Amino acid sequence: MFKGNFRFFSVFLVIMILLTGCAGNSGTQKETEIQKITDSEEKETGSIKETQPQTEKETVLIYDAIGLNGIRNDLCGSYRLANDIVFESADFEEGGAFYNNGKGWQAIGGEEDPFTGNFDGAGFSVKNLYVNIDETLEEGASIYASLFGKNEGSVENVSVSDCRISARYNGKSARIGVYSAAIVSNNSGTVSNCNASGEIYAEALSSNEKVFAFAGGICGTNFGKVLSCRNDSHVSAVLKMTVEKAQALESETSNSPYYGFCYAGGIAGQACGDVNNSLNTGNVKANSGADNPIGFVFDEVLAGGITGEAHYAAISNCTNEGNIEASSDGTVNYIDGIAGRNTASEIIDCLNDGELYY
Repeated sequence: MFKGNFRFFSVFLVIMILLTGCAGNSGTQKETEIQKITDSEEKETGSIKETQPQTEKETVLIYDAIGLNGIRNDLCGSYRLANDIVFESADFEEGGAFYNNGKGWQAIGGEEDPFTGNFDGAGFSVKNLYVNIDETLEEGASIYASLFGKNEGSVENVSVSDCRISARYNGKSARIGVYSAAIVSNNSGTVSNCNASGEIYAEALSSNEKVFAFAGGICGTNFGKVLSCRNDSHVSAVLKMTVEKAQALESETSNSPYYGFCYAGGIAGQACGDVNNSLNTGNVKANSGADNPIGFVFDEVLAGGITGEAHYAAISNCTNEGNIEASSDGTVNYIDGIAGRNTASEIIDCLNDGELYY
């Protein structure tokens, strides 16, 4: 009798546990902009290996521009696009969600707070991205114009298509950097399997010494890795000088020489890391409009199909098909189908099919 009751109680207990488990898993959570998927849920779909331990970290699915903008609220998170993100013109007009005083999209991750997470575009596109920055900054500051600003994490599998990106510095401070690109302005992480198309422009206007303009199809500058990327956008970097500065130079009353550096590259304006298996088809142009140059005027204009300058970099298996142009009223031009200037870098198995214009 005791054994029979025990068996009955055991069966009853098992049934209750199963019913409780089913009821607990029947609920769903719906969010309008962002859906969160836990690592354990991804494991059930086979996206995480059985041997990988579960963590509390979440992958965030992004469905729209508001969700994309939300990445800046957690710069070390993990994100994945669920579909194309399409910006409308009204988004960047006055009253639009991304008007930003006329500047348009604000890059994700800055100098003091870089993006350190993982962004997976999953093969989708961010379309019609618009940036139009024209600023006067304090000494040593930077302008980032791109989808991501400073990246120390991973950005992969995304296309930024039909973008219009423009950044200008017009002040009187020194050591200013202007970084324009479609994907990342300043990369110290990894950018892989990314594409770009549209127009990219960087301009530095100097009335003092040491200003820098970096324009690249994928990255403004690269200190990390750029792998298997393609640029179809037109890239331009420009140096200009104020009338006051030119007049001071002409009359030789200025104690400060004009140091301007202008980098334009199909993949990266300047490469100080790795660039591998990448293709540029867009036209690349770098020029200086420094009027009235005399003996101690000094600027550098660097343009290349892959990068304006390879500086202690490694570039391999890359191809340029775009036309490259470099011109300067100052002192120094560097131009090449792959790297405008090569400084102690390794460049192997690269091909240039574009034209060079001086």
